[in-house]
Amino acid sequence: MTKTLFSAFVAVLAFLSFNIQSLVDVGAQVLSERYGSWSYRCEVAEPNAVKASSCEVSQIVQVEQEDGAVDVLHIALAKDGKGALQFTILAPLNLHLPSGFAFAWGKKTSSNSQFLTCSATGCISVLPAENAVISTFKKKNEASGLFRLANGQTVKIVFSLKGFTKAYNALRSGTLPAVNLPQQSPAS
Repeated sequence: MTKTLFSAFVAVLAFLSFNIQSLVDVGAQVLSERYGSWSYRCEVAEPNAVKASSCEVSQIVQVEQEDGAVDVLHIALAKDGKGALQFTILAPLNLHLPSGFAFAWGKKTSSNSQFLTCSATGCISVLPAENAVISTFKKKNEASGLFRLANGQTVKIVFSLKGFTKAYNALRSGTLPAVNLPQQSPAS
């Protein structure tokens, strides 16, 4: 149990450092390529590098509100400290934390994962990238993220799987993205 918690903690730190370090580390460069609804991003320590220090496949799901788009779910797939792939989920605040998070497609769901921590930007859950989930994501057009609000209401956030297979294959191959896109806020 302690080993699992430590691995999850390391994954959360890696996820947060990847997303924050690109803003802080002046020498680092982020290469990014779009595949449908998914982005494949790698951080390289120096220009013209042939190997990335970290890479992820991600999608930010937004809903339109009166005052603009609002992020409701951030899904990232990356390697943990041991090289195993795992999903890191950033969900909104005001959740019923013990209920956890799961993916769903049709009438099936993935294993449920507890939320590990919350910050000002949301609550984080880490799920292993089970073969069944990856295989399903490659075949389907859409899936959902399931969680429960603090008031007990179940929330189902539908997201597109368009481009997931190509982005996943790029991540598995270890090749760097061909395009260097300027970093934009998710709402851009």
